[in-house]
Amino acid sequence: MSKFLKIPYGDYTIETQEGGVIVLNTGNENGVVRVTGDLIVQGNATTVQSENMTVKDNIIIVNSGETGAGITLDSAGIRIDRGTNADTFFVFDENIANVVPGGTDGAFRLYIADGGSGTLKGLQTNHINTGGSDLYLISNGTGVITVTGTTDYENNVFTYSDIATGTVDLTGGSNSDGVIDPDNIPNTKSIVDYVNSYFAGVFQDRIEEGTITKTFVETIDREDTGNPSVVQIGIDDVVVSEFYENRAEIQGIRILDTKIESTVSNSDLTLSAPGTGTVRINDVLQINATPGDDDGLLEPSAPDDSSAGLKLYTNVPQFGDTGLYFVNSFDRRDEIVSNNKSMIYSMIF
Repeated sequence: MSKFLKIPYGDYTIETQEGGVIVLNTGNENGVVRVTGDLIVQGNATTVQSENMTVKDNIIIVNSGETGAGITLDSAGIRIDRGTNADTFFVFDENIANVVPGGTDGAFRLYIADGGSGTLKGLQTNHINTGGSDLYLISNGTGVITVTGTTDYENNVFTYSDIATGTVDLTGGSNSDGVIDPDNIPNTKSIVDYVNSYFAGVFQDRIEEGTITKTFVETIDREDTGNPSVVQIGIDDVVVSEFYENRAEIQGIRILDTKIESTVSNSDLTLSAPGTGTVRINDVLQINATPGDDDGLLEPSAPDDSSAGLKLYTNVPQFGDTGLYFVNSFDRRDEIVSNNKSMIYSMIF
């Protein structure tokens, strides 16, 4: 039989002895206690023993009534009872240092209360939205970003022709460069595999440094054209040395087997010892007769000026009987006389 109690004027108070208990008993886990107005519970703790609780409010406020600048107790959040295991907490911690430029200290923390400041726990989700801002994953220390636990993660970054040997198919992927998706983040192994696979079949033909003018070493293989292949060394975009199969050309000098010559036709080749040094020849010096292989002149021209000394050359022996000739800067030329001929001439004259 239902009963109805109405207090038309004033409040209605139920009071027990100090420390007493008020029980609203609707039966053994049956019935409903309905509160049509606001429910204010005062005290240090509120315990709800129902197995499922439904809250219609779209916002749950914890740490209500805070009067300080931030959480006075440093953190506030939700605690999960895990029975005989250490409880888990999901809280906002005021003491976590800020790493975002322009931000303030404080961040959410998920951890197990197993002593000290607790052990951080993972969060399983498939999406993090920063709202267009940067994503800071590691704030301090020596931590790393890892994909430990996945199976052949690198196989989701690059296309592999042989995953066991780490061989990347450089012609696969969406752009035929081995890349599955340009937005996928690679792990260390995928980078190592890609670099090794690249240099296994694609060789770097140029090493350079500089922005406006380059200093470089470059290999040029011309086997398809029939022209000689060459290795070039350049300084400030100027080629200073070239190395061919059969010769080397360095700063205007050509070395062909045991032959040294200038690279520019009709230019001089100078051997010089700086200061008081001397150009020494530690073996027999042979001067081939004129004309040379690439010089049709029987007699060379005189030196350019009076300070240029003289030129020595060889030709058919004449009265001097040596075949060794000179021409000086005054354009005087003659054959150097042998010792025997000079003795004969001295006796005659």
